[in-house]
Parts: sequence; C-alpha cells; structure tokens
Amino acid sequence: MTYSNNGGKQVELWFGCTTRFYFENTIKSIKSIMDKLNINYGIIDDEKNRYSCCASTLWGIGLNDYAESNRLKMKPVIEKKTKEGTQVVSPCPGCTQVFIKKYELSSNPLHITQFLSQNLDKMKFANDKPLEITYHDSCHLAKGLGVIEEPREILNKIPNLKLKELSYNGKEALCCGSGGGLRAQNKDLADSMSSLIVKEAESLGATVIITACPFCERSFNFGRELIGAELEVKNLLSMVDEHLP
Repeated sequence: MTYSNNGGKQVELWFGCTTRFYFENTIKSIKSIMDKLNINYGIIDDEKNRYSCCASTLWGIGLNDYAESNRLKMKPVIEKKTKEGTQVVSPCPGCTQVFIKKYELSSNPLHITQFLSQNLDKMKFANDKPLEITYHDSCHLAKGLGVIEEPREILNKIPNLKLKELSYNGKEALCCGSGGGLRAQNKDLADSMSSLIVKEAESLGATVIITACPFCERSFNFGRELIGAELEVKNLLSMVDEHLP
C-alpha cells in the first residue's frame, strides 16, 4: 500500500514485529508525521506481510541458520517493494541494523530518527507547556548504528522541552534489558535493568522517559510498573507527532 502526498522522495516504511504487534500508537504517529511533512510513503510489512520478520533476535541469540533462512525469504519481499532511489525507513533500530549489516539492500536503510533529522528544516514544532524529559540510547541505535545526536537534535528543537541526560548515555548507555533476546531468556535480569534506568530517570526529576526503540519502550513500561514509577514512557515519534502541528 502506498500513500501519496504533495511531494518528496518515495519512502518505504518497515514497522517491524514489535511495533506492529505492541505499538499501534507509534504506527499512527509515523503516518501522521509523514502526512504533516507531505512525504510520499509506502509500507513494506503491511497487512499482507504483517507476519514478516527481519530475524534480528534470531541472530542475536545465535540461531544463525534460521536467521539466514528467514533473510533469504524476506529479502525478495523487500526488494519487490523498493526501487532504485527508494529509502527504507524503520522505527526499529534492530531491524535497521540487520538490514544494513545482513541484508545488503540497495535502498539505503535508515532509522526513522536519522530520516527525521534530515528533514528538520520542514518541522516547525509548537509547545507552550514546560516539560522535563530524559532520553535513553538503545543499544542497537547508539552502539550498533552510531545514531546518538539525531534523536537529541529532534527533541531539542521542540520548545520548552528540557532534556536531562542519564548518567550513562550515548555509546555508554545501559541496556534496557530487552535487546538480543535477553528478556525472553532471563526475565529477572531484564526487569532489574529496566527498573534501574527508570529509577534514575525519576531521580533526575524527569516526568517522561523518551526512547526511539520499541524494545526499550516495552522494557521501560515493565520497569515502571514494577517499581510503581509515575513517570511516562513515550516513543520519540509520539512526542514529535504531538508537537508537530
């Protein structure tokens, strides 16, 4: 399915399993942002391909043969939906990293924070309510893809937002506990890691912890519930859509 607006380069979105099955609100935000920016886009893993998977977690837990078998099935599906000059854009750092490092796609895969950073000149934010937030760097995004400044550039452009950094950030950021299949293998450890980060976010006085990774978003929601934290967990895309008229 392809949605056409009033101009802009064709973009093919890949939402990824975690976003598709747990965060419909993120999908709505992405579509809304694209429409507001008048960007043409299509969806690779649409309803017809809703059970498609990049196999990032399979590689992460060492099931390389299964992951490679999945790649051989999925690469033609992606290439059929893309053409020369098309950009693949995903809200999932794990999917983006796998597409770059394993799939050898010619369609220039980008994480959506990279894409939005490239379009910052089109984004005129509005916000009259002061808000203290913190941002967590996901492992796949910061360590794997080296995407550190782009999310901050976006957040810092929103008026009246005060960004308070966690003690460990950028490539030194702590793992949320959900990457690489850890939560599936060791839930207790994953819960302790997510709770630790949520506790620090609270201690900073932040009322919202922002993430650009669906795995981290799930993990922090678990951590928040475990310790009874009052702060809100929000995907960066929801924040962008909320403040982009």
